[in-house]
Amino acid sequence: MNSRCALVSKIIPFSCVDGPGSRLALFLQGCNLRCKNCHNPWTMGRCNDCGECVPQCPHQALQIVDGNVLWNAAVCEQCDTCLKMCPQHATPMA
Repeated sequence: MNSRCALVSKIIPFSCVDGPGSRLALFLQGCNLRCKNCHNPWTMGRCNDCGECVPQCPHQALQIVDGNVLWNAAVCEQCDTCLKMCPQHATPMA
């Protein structure tokens, strides 16, 4: 059995971003499921663990452990500072 799970970041109950008609938009934080119709595919798997985001996080939700950037979902406020300042335009949550 192929089991997948993801952390829901935001739910927009009525969206028309991808064309006419209303639909539900579901945003997953750090999603790396690589869905065929992903709205934000450029954020998947680009983090190279450079660590530049760690000192920039205003909520101290990021740390480097054994050369890898780790994300602490419990303290993250989803401000996207890490994504905005990342030279890879990535997020460590992916």
